[in-house]
Amino acid sequence: MVELELLGAINRPGRVRVDESITFKELLQEHGGGMMRLYPRPIVMQVGGPLGTIVKGERLNEQVREHVGEGTAAYIVSFFGERFCPVDFIRFLTRFLVRELRLDTDHVRSLNRTIEDIANGRTNMEGLERLRELAAVEENLTLAEHRLNVIIDDLMNQFSDDFVQHAIAKHCHFSVCRGLFSGNAPCTNTCPSNMNVPGYIELLKTDRFGDAYTLMKQDNPLSFICGKVCPAPCESRCRQGDISGVSVAIRQLKRYIAEAAIHTTEYRDDRLPDKKKRVAIVGGGPAGISAAFYLAKTGYQVKIYEANGRIGGMLAVGIPEHRLPYENVRQEFSFVEQMGVETALNTRIGEQVPLAALRGEFDAVLLATGRTIGRTMGPNCSQIESALKFLREIKLGQRTSVPNRIAVIGGGSVAIDVAMSSIRLGAEPTVIVRGLMRAPQEEIDEAVEEGVNILSGWATKDFVFNNGHLEKLILHRSMRVLDDNARYAPVYKEDEVRELETDLVVTAIGQEADLAYLDDDIEVDERNNIILNSALQTTAEGVFAAGEIKAPGLIISAVGEGKRAAVSIDYYLGGSGLYFGGEIEVPETLINHEIWEIPRQRPSRLAVGERRSNFAEVESTLTREQALCEADRCMRCDRNSIQELFLRHFPSA
Repeated sequence: MVELELLGAINRPGRVRVDESITFKELLQEHGGGMMRLYPRPIVMQVGGPLGTIVKGERLNEQVREHVGEGTAAYIVSFFGERFCPVDFIRFLTRFLVRELRLDTDHVRSLNRTIEDIANGRTNMEGLERLRELAAVEENLTLAEHRLNVIIDDLMNQFSDDFVQHAIAKHCHFSVCRGLFSGNAPCTNTCPSNMNVPGYIELLKTDRFGDAYTLMKQDNPLSFICGKVCPAPCESRCRQGDISGVSVAIRQLKRYIAEAAIHTTEYRDDRLPDKKKRVAIVGGGPAGISAAFYLAKTGYQVKIYEANGRIGGMLAVGIPEHRLPYENVRQEFSFVEQMGVETALNTRIGEQVPLAALRGEFDAVLLATGRTIGRTMGPNCSQIESALKFLREIKLGQRTSVPNRIAVIGGGSVAIDVAMSSIRLGAEPTVIVRGLMRAPQEEIDEAVEEGVNILSGWATKDFVFNNGHLEKLILHRSMRVLDDNARYAPVYKEDEVRELETDLVVTAIGQEADLAYLDDDIEVDERNNIILNSALQTTAEGVFAAGEIKAPGLIISAVGEGKRAAVSIDYYLGGSGLYFGGEIEVPETLINHEIWEIPRQRPSRLAVGERRSNFAEVESTLTREQALCEADRCMRCDRNSIQELFLRHFPSA
């Protein structure tokens, strides 16, 4: 038996006594209560305190006895989640040796200077090579220095990409190394489009909605839309949330600002003079609109080709009306049209117009057609269809009734959209998901509140037909979906089955890109993904690609990629950089001294009974009083995370 102290991002830290043959996975689940929801899987375990052995999270099935033994400083096992930054961890360790162990040697100082340079963007690959050289030193070291070297070497081997990102890209995507924050705030750094969140929240406080909306559009021209449907990854890195447990309502504040600005007749975007160069964009979804906005703002002539009769891609034909009314998409896109962007709707490239023709007519082409083919499973049957088809027909008014019993296969937001749309047409849906639901908890709670039945931990084993008509599904218990390396490797308990009667199965299990329109010189890989370089350029001259056509992602991720593609297209066409607009001065008001007592504001929502039978928008916009109150919860990390604050410089009270 061995006594262990469990620490880190787990639900039940504390001291336990276990057999040494126990695995890290058993230790985590049976004694540590699993990882906290904020950190869903362990990235690293450390055995033996701050200078203990580093064990990568993929080795969860190894026994503890393999890492607890002679030379271990203490029987401490720490679990680190998805915010584990190896650069910051080394930075902490060097300081730990100096400040706590009083080990202020030349070697530790050299390590500390080197890692500080990496963590603050003051070096390049030479800095990484220097860190490796220092970690390889063996002579004239104390035991603590030797352990530190071993840990550095392990981390640099196991997380090499993260070290390169810090040193070369000058970016810490963990939102930990404050010298490498985009915008100097964790929320801005985490946003795929790097929106200046503290800036527009501060402008809200003085009712400068035009300036706030303009500031938002410098990074996201679909801010109003994202204010309604973005899953808000920024809120997961909000420091207010880290401290109080409740993040700032960033998405709702974005919606409040955008709605206030959109409904004024004075608001206009500026643009540079015409450059006399033309860009064609294939696909009018988030990535295409984003790229069109920035290119038009910089002076390029832009034309969007959209296969649907509506602009917006999946925003227009996929997201249900009760979450995003199409009128809102039209409202926000009107600002893009005001800058001269042309659109050709109901125009499918490869059918009405060959891609080669666009390449001959325009100076550059951006492919942003997303993933428009919904995946299905089981036999070819009219009673089994993809979520994309189901949602599209409802959104366009082509389907106004559905069978009573609907089975939805999948655990993401699309599955929730299908279930809640079917409820509004009178159905009783059941969502079947192999593991845990991947949709945001807020969406899950709303679905359950409306009457959606969720079967977690079950998967489809067989389809049962009677005279050619689908009658029911046979489900079996799912024991595991991913292996310890996060690879798809489901395991089922074959003797535990159940039946589910259904008249329609809707599969929300992912989408694929339709690349049939590509020219022969645009290469794809073995997984049917377009081959792109770091500038998002295809293997064809002057042809770029961005958004979900590249990889599945969030709406805000597609917006960010559209911006990146616009940067590359501008460079390709000989431009001197995109024009994002003039500088907007952000005021420096004092933080509300009652910040910790201010509760998070919640927008009003339609009562369950009012929303189950129609597609009226469920969530309202915050009131002015609510928005101002919520804005006061922002900690202004952009100005409070930049430099170290030495309190001794201030006179005592």
